[in-house]
Amino acid sequence: MADQARIALVTGAARRVGREIALALARAGFDIAVHYGSSEQEARDVVAQIEDSGRRAQAFQANLDETSSAVELARAVTDSFGPVDVLVLSASSYPMGEVGSLAPEDLLAPLRVNLVTPFLLAQEIGLGMRMRGHGQIITLLDWSLDRPDPRYIPYQISKAGLREATFGLARALAPEVRVNGIAPGAVLLPEGTTDERQEAVRRKTLVGHLGSPEDVARAVLYLIDAEHFVTGTVLRVDGGRSLL
Repeated sequence: MADQARIALVTGAARRVGREIALALARAGFDIAVHYGSSEQEARDVVAQIEDSGRRAQAFQANLDETSSAVELARAVTDSFGPVDVLVLSASSYPMGEVGSLAPEDLLAPLRVNLVTPFLLAQEIGLGMRMRGHGQIITLLDWSLDRPDPRYIPYQISKAGLREATFGLARALAPEVRVNGIAPGAVLLPEGTTDERQEAVRRKTLVGHLGSPEDVARAVLYLIDAEHFVTGTVLRVDGGRSLL
């Protein structure tokens, strides 16, 4: 009998970095649960592309701004797709917000999307992994957490919390489940970024060029393969930018 395919759930898998992670995991032999928030057509396109490659895929909608969606998403995936072997928490909200202009909801909204709901999802799926005796969770963080940008304070707070949650989950779910983070740098600049801005960011890397979503996907694959002795760590994928 052939080995049962491993299943990966990737949040925010319809677009940008999450999409590339989902496709890379499919190429590596995983069946993919494609989570999306509002990008239904993009999610269906990812599912079709994965199925065309010979892997199984299914789209699952959940609004991560609603904390109850964590348990609902975990159970929907498990019930209709199977137990999750790898969870990649890629979905993210990236609001601007500076001191002097922040209202309570400006802080609470990114906390729900970037920290609370991902943690609850990791908790729900991670406990199932621990019961089965194996599993991996990977969080997507940010290279700049130790050098916060004052224009994005709510985002920075929420991602800093997710980094600490990564370490806490690694300890709480060990030894059966490994939990690691990836801190990307400039791998996919916002739409509309000017050439001048791109050049300025490029100069702030040690390697002399920008990264790509594929670089993050390769880091995900590395952490999955490094299953014997890597947990509770954050892998920077920033071209050395954090050193400048």
